[in-house]
Amino acid sequence: MDWLQYRDSDHQLIDAFNVDSYPTYLVIDGEGIIRQRITGLDPQASVVHRLRATLQSMPQLSK
Repeated sequence: MDWLQYRDSDHQLIDAFNVDSYPTYLVIDGEGIIRQRITGLDPQASVVHRLRATLQSMPQLSK
């Protein structure tokens, strides 16, 4: 895996973001607002497909 990883052994992130299933993907904007939450797997749609509309609507990512 070529992205940053963090081991949440004290459950601070799990508690802060209310993660109750795996995988959980969060799109958090520059102001710290959660714009999208995806939980679980959907064999019919990739994560990229499920995130595309949200990411395209975030102007800071279009630069």
